[in-house]
Amino acid sequence: MDETALLDAVRSGRLAGAAFDPFVKEPLPGDHPLAGEKRILLTPHVGWKSEQAEIELRKSAAEEIVRILTGCAPRSQFKVPP
Repeated sequence: MDETALLDAVRSGRLAGAAFDPFVKEPLPGDHPLAGEKRILLTPHVGWKSEQAEIELRKSAAEEIVRILTGCAPRSQFKVPP
């Protein structure tokens, strides 16, 4: 992502606003121009984290373990690139 272009688009009105995570460089410095723009919502790299999300993550992981140990295929299958 071109953070400078995004900032310019928001400031010029071509974009009404933006929200994103992660950033090109992490952690985002506190004096970064994106941090000062009111129409840009920034979340830390753990923007997904909430009490409910943590519960769901643990539950899903446990269910996948049970599926594998009982001989079923996992619901989530990731292929590792060569």
